[in-house]
Amino acid sequence: MADSWLQVAVHKKYLLAEDILGLELKAIQGETLPPVEAGAHIDVKLPNGITRKYSLTNAPDEVGVYKLGILLDPNSRGGSAYIHRELRQGDELLISVPCNYFPLVDSEHALLFAGGIGITPIFAMAESLYQSGKSFELHYACRSESKAAFLKTLLVKPWADRVSFYFNDANQKIDAEALIFDAEMTTHLYCCGPSGFINWINDVAVKQRWHADRIHFERFNMKKSETPSQESEFEIRLQRSDKVIEVGVDQTVAQTLLDHGIDVAMSCEQGICGSCMIPVLEGTPDHRDMFQSEAEKKRNHQFTPCCSRSHSQTLVLDI
Repeated sequence: MADSWLQVAVHKKYLLAEDILGLELKAIQGETLPPVEAGAHIDVKLPNGITRKYSLTNAPDEVGVYKLGILLDPNSRGGSAYIHRELRQGDELLISVPCNYFPLVDSEHALLFAGGIGITPIFAMAESLYQSGKSFELHYACRSESKAAFLKTLLVKPWADRVSFYFNDANQKIDAEALIFDAEMTTHLYCCGPSGFINWINDVAVKQRWHADRIHFERFNMKKSETPSQESEFEIRLQRSDKVIEVGVDQTVAQTLLDHGIDVAMSCEQGICGSCMIPVLEGTPDHRDMFQSEAEKKRNHQFTPCCSRSHSQTLVLDI
């Protein structure tokens, strides 16, 4: 979780598309909201005790308010379901200051891909690029028009001619191979959406020999790589307290630490945001996060206890 929290209130709550809500948050008690960069997100601490990460959709000239687009996840563990069904206009919340792991990079052209609710940071990027006079194109794939957030807004934007829509129920599909093949070497690619969508776009770019530093993505969810029946028990040793704790096959390291009264900073609980990262002193982690680069994972200096496990029988942590 964030080290410090800002107090905000729900200024507006409205429907962006089927099962997608728009939220506008404003500061209370005279606080000033920090500025927002395209690609940034905030942690939202909900009244039910759950903290979740959501991308900000703000344009650069939208100040004094934070705008979010939130999909109702059918498998919600209490985050999106609470926001959709319980949260009301006027309710007060605690949020983190904006954090950006998905920033725009200066380039001659940007190729933006959005899948479903992945439009939220991509929408902000398009606004920022337009206001900066930069060249870009946006390709937005969604199940149907009714589930496309910002559809009406995108159609009337001054940069609407740079947006292409693809709806599954109309058998429309992005020709990613052609778009990526035709891009100049000075183009950077940005992609956000479900893991399968991102993997597909990334694989196309890699096969066409795009350098990794030109490919940028942010995931909203990921699947665990193994089922509990395939897991193995292991132990973690806490260097500072010299405690040794067993991690069961059906437990995460984070859950185990919390059960033993050890606080763990968590937000997404899926290995996406990096909030819970813990330094590793000895042992080989089984990295299952999407936050670290492959080079960082190979160094084994840190790991995400919310989803990662251990290849070693004992993992020594710097806590």
